[in-house]
Amino acid sequence: MNRVLKYGWLVLFAAPILISATSDSDAPDGTVLSVSGVGYGTAEGTDTFTVRAGARSFSTYPARAMRDNAAVLENLREQLSGKGIDERDITTTDFAFQQGRDPEDRDDPAEGYIASQQLVVFVREPDQAGAVIEALVEAGATNVSVNNHRGWWGNDRPPPEVESAARKQAVADARKKADDYAAALGMRISRVVSVDDGGVRITGEPAPRAPAAVAFEAPTKIDNGESAVVATVNMRFELAPR
Repeated sequence: MNRVLKYGWLVLFAAPILISATSDSDAPDGTVLSVSGVGYGTAEGTDTFTVRAGARSFSTYPARAMRDNAAVLENLREQLSGKGIDERDITTTDFAFQQGRDPEDRDDPAEGYIASQQLVVFVREPDQAGAVIEALVEAGATNVSVNNHRGWWGNDRPPPEVESAARKQAVADARKKADDYAAALGMRISRVVSVDDGGVRITGEPAPRAPAAVAFEAPTKIDNGESAVVATVNMRFELAPR
């Protein structure tokens, strides 16, 4: 008797769970359309630049290769100091010393030793970037590269109002596409089924019809124009007959 009562209570408690699991009033009954939307904003030019500058020295004597390379790097540091770059914004990286042939003598390269290293320079005044690059080259840098800290390579985020405007434009774009498809099918949008946020990112390219980039007023120009803030969204709409 106790066993019958026990299983009877289990059936009574299990039944509502089974019923609720099988009911789904939110499931779409008609045609479902999936579209994506894109919204654009603009981000101003970056506030900081990272300049990488390096030098390579060769000698048939290992100690001389090291000394020559150290002298070039010290000259680079002096030039940077003269441009107002704080020593805390200068980091030595990619030091290498190895046996090899003279990279400058292609006809009869001699066997010897190659020493190389780079400086990573954080330029806090963007309008000085061109002058800094020229100073590094004149001081003996054999390779120079610039990173402007935006897009996927930086940690910049556009202002919240710019992100918000881009998201709203992305939703409007998705809705417009859905309206076009529904009209072509002789149907209408009855409701939004789901919204999937695709995120917001800063690209290295200007937004469509964005103002042209403004270059620095320096002999060596590093453009610092606007970049596009791109928001994407994926939406599903349920369509119904007109």
